Amino acid sequence: MGNGAIASCPHCGSTSLSASRRGYRLGRGLFWALALGFFNFWLFAVPGFLVGVAVGLVIGNIGSNKTQVVCLNCGKRFAPSHRKTKAGADAGQVPHDYPEQDTPVPPGFQEYMDELGLDEPGTPGRKYAMACVLANMPDDKERAILWAYAVDCTRQRRTMGNLLRSPDYHKYRAFGEYASRHGDVLRSIADRRAEEYWSPATTTKAYKAAAEFMR
Repeated sequence: MGNGAIASCPHCGSTSLSASRRGYRLGRGLFWALALGFFNFWLFAVPGFLVGVAVGLVIGNIGSNKTQVVCLNCGKRFAPSHRKTKAGADAGQVPHDYPEQDTPVPPGFQEYMDELGLDEPGTPGRKYAMACVLANMPDDKERAILWAYAVDCTRQRRTMGNLLRSPDYHKYRAFGEYASRHGDVLRSIADRRAEEYWSPATTTKAYKAAAEFMR
């Protein structure tokens, strides 16, 4: 790739990319804190437990300064190459080709992002916001839960807000369990782009499965 080449997503080929720092990995830190804490407690009692917890929390910080690139089209994350990319070297930089006039992020969805710990100052619009959320999903099952919520909101003509505060959250989680047992449905959901969560196409297997499940 020459110096004038434009970086693209290895998954969908889009050039709409954004670079960001990983930050502290809370899940990893808590896991190792508890694992090492209880293991050391068994060997060295309370002092060992405290040392194990401290070491585990430090492990959660490993790799926190690494840069990751988020595709604003499909939401996939990947490590940047050593070559110059369109996303730029500055963490959090929004690519210049991303539409600045995107629809604003609904307040409820911004609240959802806040609860997920996704502090994205200067978010240009809801497509970017959704791409950030999808990029931080731990697995496809969680994507399926959010997808079910998106489909339900579309069917009921509601704006997506805080998924975690929805009274039907248990129903969306049930669909997540269902989708995780049906590979074709899960694959269809994984193929959905960030913008499709705001306006789901009714002809896809992902939409039909979610709509049928929640009838």
